[in-house]
Amino acid sequence: NHVRSDRELKETIAHELIHAYDDARAVVNMADARHRACTEIRAANLSGDCRFMNEVKRGHKDIQGHQQVCVKRRTKLSLVAAGFSDQETDRAIQDVFDVCYADTAPYDRNP
Repeated sequence: NHVRSDRELKETIAHELIHAYDDARAVVNMADARHRACTEIRAANLSGDCRFMNEVKRGHKDIQGHQQVCVKRRTKLSLVAAGFSDQETDRAIQDVFDVCYADTAPYDRNP
């Protein structure tokens, strides 16, 4: 684990704080693919992890819909790394994406 810039550090902290917020406001069972997918969707969406320039640095240069595509991809990577199957991961993301992506708490809108 290596942080290359202040911005990356801020985004990493924001990502983890979204997880902490989710855990504090609800019972999040990280062994449940849908629960984990929701908190990962929110963290990827709200932390800045999917900023366009981050995506360009990762080699993803599609502009149209890049935020949602990135959030889904980053969520899938996280769930698969946690031991969920591809099929279970895809199903969980599909089941919760719209609701969790729209949930911007504790912010009024996506920062």
